[in-house]
Amino acid sequence: MFFAVEDTLSADVVSSIRFELTGKEKEPLAKRPERGREAYAAYLTGRFFWNERTGAGLKKGLDYFQRAIAIDPSYAEAYSGIADSYAMLGLYQVLPPNDAFPKAKAAATKALSLDNSLAEAHSTLGFVHFYYDWDGAAAEREFTTALEENPNYAIAHSWRGFSLAVMGRFNEAVREEKLAVENDPLSASIGTNAGWVNFLAGQNEQAISILEKVIEIDPNFPRAHFRLGNIYEHMNQYRRAIAEYEKAVELSGGDTYYEASLGHAYAMAGMISEATKSLHELEDLSRIRYVSPYATALICFGIGEADRGYLRLERAIADRSTSMAYLNVDPTLNNLRSDPRFVAILREANLQKHTAR
Repeated sequence: MFFAVEDTLSADVVSSIRFELTGKEKEPLAKRPERGREAYAAYLTGRFFWNERTGAGLKKGLDYFQRAIAIDPSYAEAYSGIADSYAMLGLYQVLPPNDAFPKAKAAATKALSLDNSLAEAHSTLGFVHFYYDWDGAAAEREFTTALEENPNYAIAHSWRGFSLAVMGRFNEAVREEKLAVENDPLSASIGTNAGWVNFLAGQNEQAISILEKVIEIDPNFPRAHFRLGNIYEHMNQYRRAIAEYEKAVELSGGDTYYEASLGHAYAMAGMISEATKSLHELEDLSRIRYVSPYATALICFGIGEADRGYLRLERAIADRSTSMAYLNVDPTLNNLRSDPRFVAILREANLQKHTAR
């Protein structure tokens, strides 16, 4: 038997997975590492599920990467897969950031101890520095190293675009996203990232065009609908925003950040009772699973309860909520920027080193 996925995964199915992987996952295929067939198939299957970007898919991907390591403890790419899994589990709020990101960093460091030229692991370290350490300089060093090792590595270009956008270097950020899409034009995640960065750069129509293309290619990719909702909400097109957020919640199986953004859109549309209901539901849910305090802060601000919102942003600092990385540039928070309490939050989070040019 070639390899088991659920019960049985035939060689033909594994072969088909190889062709469905996006640019990030194709790079190890080009290297053709001399691995045992089982470890290699486990790694490929892990990448397949990781690329779904849902909680269930990320957990399943992590399981397959761990199987690859159990078969071959020297498999650097599989450690990088584990790092990517924990990084995304933290970003998508399946696990608390303080749980997920240290594990991501440890796995990426292990991968580099086995192969210091591994662009994937350098890139993931940059991702951790960006979203968890809030250290733009450290993130930039790792993304630069990743691209020195592999100039065509799409996800490194994409994630570097985030870092540059937060620094206010929007032209460079948009250029990085363009390079990412050119290197992997069919990746839903990379296309969605490009839409987000264009939005941060104030290029709303271009961002919408990019995201609509992503949805045309993969209509079931939740984050593309979520980012489209962000843009429509910013443009005061609340009906469209709500429809996109609802789609994102449905496709993701109930992502709590998407639900919070839906609650915020309800509030901005004057649907205060619906927004308040969303807030209460998320607060109840937080008693049994992780819910980002940043997410519930959004609804509090939307319904006019700023004091409660700032208390949650305080918690988000200790919690290392990933969305804090964009605190200085996210258009959703534009109406808070003149508030001294918001300035104090920026200072307390020490985001100066994250956003320094």
